[in-house]
Amino acid sequence: MIRILQRVQSIPCEVKHMVKAILVEDNHEFRESLKKVLLSRYRSFQLAEAGNGEEVMRSIDHGPPDIVFMDIHLPGKNGLELTQEIKSLYPKTVIVILSNSDTTEYRESAYQKGANFFIPKDSSIGDFFAVIDRITQNLAKS
Repeated sequence: MIRILQRVQSIPCEVKHMVKAILVEDNHEFRESLKKVLLSRYRSFQLAEAGNGEEVMRSIDHGPPDIVFMDIHLPGKNGLELTQEIKSLYPKTVIVILSNSDTTEYRESAYQKGANFFIPKDSSIGDFFAVIDRITQNLAKS
């Protein structure tokens, strides 16, 4: 399957404050697997889930998330449209695009729409954790 979801012995990453995150992914199996990986390492994550744009927008009505993990291909509005919409409401929210479509066009479009990071779904678990560690360190400083 996808390399970031390989079984790993994860060392928990300590973050001093609760991090509000939303995982937006329409593939239930992938979403559940990624959720387990994230919560095994980042115990301070308060992780909400959404399978489409309507669900994520309802979720952020309860307050801005610190991080959104966003798939591009979603039913209804795609992840790039949602990224732009979320960033217009909450510019400080960090948006991490997770995609099987690792093309220059998608990367450029993601960054133009306001994404902070773009991680191909076939990235190594080490690369994935390195990006999230960087984000949580920056959140702790703010």
